[in-house]
Order: sequence, then C-alpha cells, then structure tokens
Amino acid sequence: MSLALLLVAAAQGAAAPAPEVYPAEAVYAAFKEACADVGDLGRARTTLAKAGWQSYEPKADSPAGRLVKLGTDAMNGRKGAKLRRGSAWRRTVAGEQLDLLLSGVEIDGSWVNGCRMYDFAEARELPASVVKDGIGREPTRIVDRPGALRRTEWSPGYAPGHMSTELYFVPVGSPAVSLLGSSGICIVAQATGELS
Repeated sequence: MSLALLLVAAAQGAAAPAPEVYPAEAVYAAFKEACADVGDLGRARTTLAKAGWQSYEPKADSPAGRLVKLGTDAMNGRKGAKLRRGSAWRRTVAGEQLDLLLSGVEIDGSWVNGCRMYDFAEARELPASVVKDGIGREPTRIVDRPGALRRTEWSPGYAPGHMSTELYFVPVGSPAVSLLGSSGICIVAQATGELS
C-alpha cells in the first residue's frame, strides 16, 4: 500500500475527539458556597467577595444586563413592590466563566431574595443528578420541554432557610432565549421571609 493510501486510511480510522465533560461538581460546589447566604443579601455580598467573586456592572446589551432589566421591569409593574439592592458578580471556576446575580423584592409584607448563577450560552448540561446528590433527595418538580427548556426544582432548597433550589438548562437555539435573554445553565437559590 502506498504512503498516500496509508495516510488516508489512518485519517478515516482516526476517532473524533470526545467532547469535553462539563465540570459539574466544581460549578455546583461554587454555587453552594456563593448562594448559601441568600436570605441576607448583605452577608451574601461579603461571602461572594471572600470567595473570589468580582462585582461588576453588567452592560445593558449583555445577557446579565438583559436579565436585570427583565426582573426590574417585572417588579416595577407590580403595585407595592420594592426592589432590594441587587448586584452582579463573576468568577472563573474550572475554566468556566460564571456570572451571578443577587436580587430581592419586598411585597405584601414579605421579602423574596434570589441568587442566580449562570454559565451563559453553555451548550453542555449540568446533570440534575449532581444537584440531587448534593441535596440528598429527589427533586420535587421537573419540567422538560425538549429543544426549549429543562427545569428541575427542589423545595425546600439545599440549605436551611432556603425556599427552593432550581436548575435550568436552555439549549442554544431554544425559543425560550428571546424570553430569558440567553441560553445555557442557570442554578437558583431562593429564600423568603416576613418583613418585620
């Protein structure tokens, strides 16, 4: 067999490289640390800074900026709603650029705080089994819309005092992108309480 034919045969027989596995455990661990204090936004900001997260101001046309606007617009349209001071943070974990949004609202004598960590435009999923194993119980709700959105919820959430933990995956090209501002992965921790 000629050298040219050997090279062609070798090229045809070469396997395509396997896609890189998403660093789910490291990303989930970063989320658990970052969002543990979601019930107290001031303490949560201190926790984030100590853990190496950098605060930043999202540009209006960025995924984070669009999400902040969506949330602000939704709450500004609700009578009696008062927004708490939110903030945006970023950090690289296991090679993944993560963004985190802290937010809160006061309404009808109660408050609700949210800590949302995003891996914007990520095409790989963070398996729900990683979160399930970390929480130690089955999810309470799963919504699966193939090609559009997968949402898995644990209620109560992963830490004492947390109302819920939610895991979202929005695939690239999903019709939900126009509503949500981006595709990718989102993990959410929420806490609620009565205003004193």
